[in-house]
Amino acid sequence: MTVLVIGRGPQVVASVVRALQDHAIESVGVTDDDDATARLEAGGATALVIGGGVERRSRRALERAAEAARVTVIHGALGNRDVRGYVRDELVPLLRQS
Repeated sequence: MTVLVIGRGPQVVASVVRALQDHAIESVGVTDDDDATARLEAGGATALVIGGGVERRSRRALERAAEAARVTVIHGALGNRDVRGYVRDELVPLLRQS
């Protein structure tokens, strides 16, 4: 399983990636739509986590790219929660189901 994480805050994206890796989930983070789309088109990702700060237009384009690549999409909703707890309690179970 390789998870692609896209968000607008580089520090948050890096924290989510580290937390996923702590759960033995291979992951990479990006903050740019073009980078995310290129990685989806290149293959290898099994899931895309779209951060809550990603704008609606970008979100739709990323969803289309993920669908074309047959990649599961998870809409992140970190809000003001602790990154590690959010990843452990919300993302990891969703990713293990997909």
